Amino acid sequence: MYRAFIVIADAARARLFTLERSNDGEGTKEVLREHDSMIDPERRQRPSKQAADHRQSHNAELDAEFARMIARETSRRLRDDVVSRLVICAGPHMLGHLRHALESLPASIHRDEIARNFIELSPSELRLRLAEHDILPPPPSRQSTALQ
Repeated sequence: MYRAFIVIADAARARLFTLERSNDGEGTKEVLREHDSMIDPERRQRPSKQAADHRQSHNAELDAEFARMIARETSRRLRDDVVSRLVICAGPHMLGHLRHALESLPASIHRDEIARNFIELSPSELRLRLAEHDILPPPPSRQSTALQ
């Protein structure tokens, strides 16, 4: 069985998925399951509601803290599940924060990163984009794919 843990994030939201792929006598089957959606309430506010002083450095600290929160949840899930690969997708700025926050993960977990914001994609669109970027294998035929 092949299992990948997928983190999709921007400054205000993160979505956590697991892709499970197996082969049996009937062919390849996979399930893409969304586990969590995390929200940073401070970054969801309109800019006029956010702290006015030093907004840029304040936002950078909010992003770093949100990345640490995502990293804690990712680490917890990776301890509980056996995965073959960790996939991280975020814009360049947030990807840098996530890379730093996740640096303590074991080196045995293969890690792929994409500097793209895929937060708004549906699970099926996300699955196709990750295959287009050669991060995940091409999806099996439609009959054997399940999205949850």
